[in-house]
Amino acid sequence: MQQTVQQPLPLPALEQTLAKFLTAIEPVFDAELNHKAQQITEQFAQKHGKKLQQQLVKYAEAQAKLGKSWISDFWLNAYLASRQSKALVSNVGFQVNFKTEATGLTRAAEWIQRITKTHRNFIDNRIETPTDSRGNPLSMDGWHTLKGAMRLPQKGCDDYYYSNKGINNRHVNVFWQGSHYLLPVTDSNGNIFSIKAIETALATLATHKNKANLPFTAISALPSEDAYTQLDDLCQNEHNAGVYAALKDSLFCISLFHSGEDEIVQLEQQTFIPTHAWQYKPFTYQMDLDSDFMVVHIEHTGLDGGALSLLLNDALTQSTDAETSARIQLQPMDWLVSAKQTQTIFELLKPVADSAKTFKVQQFTVDYSAINSKVSHDALFQFSLLYAQLKVFGQLKNTYEAVDTSNYLAGRTECLRPNTASAKLLAKKLLKNSATTADLTNAFAEHKSWVIACKTGQAIDRHLYALQQISKTDDKMNEDAVSKQFFELVNAFSSKDFLSTSTLGGQSPIRRYVFVPTSQGGFGVNYSMDKQFYEFVLIADGISSNKLDAMQQGIIEGTKKLITMIAGL
Repeated sequence: MQQTVQQPLPLPALEQTLAKFLTAIEPVFDAELNHKAQQITEQFAQKHGKKLQQQLVKYAEAQAKLGKSWISDFWLNAYLASRQSKALVSNVGFQVNFKTEATGLTRAAEWIQRITKTHRNFIDNRIETPTDSRGNPLSMDGWHTLKGAMRLPQKGCDDYYYSNKGINNRHVNVFWQGSHYLLPVTDSNGNIFSIKAIETALATLATHKNKANLPFTAISALPSEDAYTQLDDLCQNEHNAGVYAALKDSLFCISLFHSGEDEIVQLEQQTFIPTHAWQYKPFTYQMDLDSDFMVVHIEHTGLDGGALSLLLNDALTQSTDAETSARIQLQPMDWLVSAKQTQTIFELLKPVADSAKTFKVQQFTVDYSAINSKVSHDALFQFSLLYAQLKVFGQLKNTYEAVDTSNYLAGRTECLRPNTASAKLLAKKLLKNSATTADLTNAFAEHKSWVIACKTGQAIDRHLYALQQISKTDDKMNEDAVSKQFFELVNAFSSKDFLSTSTLGGQSPIRRYVFVPTSQGGFGVNYSMDKQFYEFVLIADGISSNKLDAMQQGIIEGTKKLITMIAGL
């Protein structure tokens, strides 16, 4: 593996972050709250802010020596502390753009071989460090999930496990009609079995007629406390303990099924509805044997979309040549579970399943081919979302946009706050059909400044979060009235994202993806583009779903107005 040195994630100056914070909240807070925020922020800066910043600087220096950023452990703990069902809080379903001439089990076998080669090559140090468009090395922290990893539900706070089994005699988990099987994928020398051998083994699934009373993956859909309790109970049995150990050490999971349904319907079902994935594993590939649909259900703790996109690209470029002619067999490995245990798990699963059914996904496109000039398409997406918010709800709430920061040591993502004062003004004037070129130029400029801040480690969200976590380690500061007021203000801004938005730009190797809104009554938004169309994917919960159609129409209207405006320049 190519060894390259990454720069530590910069730690912004306190004064800079506080000033940007006040600028960011101005468009979404009312005048009274903005005035109050100004006073509280000034008091915080004068009183305990500087001391917290000094402590964070020392902490950042210590973390860098460990190969981490100053946000790494705080971010990890935030994920692991979450207690809810993972698909209903932080997991993501990424539809993979995997097109082949092969269909059915042949296609499944090809994917298993391809992605196994990426796993094997990373473990065996055969993959060079990826770089960005400027040649900067990218963090490969997320790639370590390729070793075989799993989030482990625990009481209070979960753990995270990385396998150290190397490349020899590795296996993957296969889910079929509620049952679980182990499939060998490498031999004793680390050679990967052929597509033919894998397909032949998978073909025997049709001979397994005993449908499990309890879907193997059902436990993984439970909230952490319940999942821990049920797994602990099951693993008192030696067989079940061995099953769980094999699950922890597997490279990945793959779920095979027959559907043929519309892609968006499948994406919604496979991501949110329980029993389709082992929700604590970083990778469950869910493949429809009746179409070319495949989604990878990821547990988000260990990696982000940027790393996933890179490793999927690596898999798609792998040779499908056989490395060994050996044959392999599936090994059935279901839970041994009593009727009472089954009943308990189903009872615990019911509210999760009921909640999962409340999420709705809507996808639509807008033709942008009239734009012939170079523009920030990301900004246009965000302006259209802002426009729709104002049109549908008559007010502006907070929007989160994830920006990749893997160009820094242990970098993951930063938050861009796109609802700027100039973007808000542009949208308000677009609603009245009175927007000017100057309005558009100003909105573009302010959006660009946020992009630059995020990509250079000078944004605010991660910094403010780290300061708050540092304050919790100091009892005096944690109980200080001014600090409490300040961080309550921060939480009111940063933890109430009405729109949680994310994009990877294009549509390959990831076609689109879905995730739950981060606040009740809000929306998740994935947007992307091809050579002619903008695509929006909206995800609503039980509260916001009655506004899905209105949001779609508002976004389309705003986007068309922006396209017309730019095309006329």
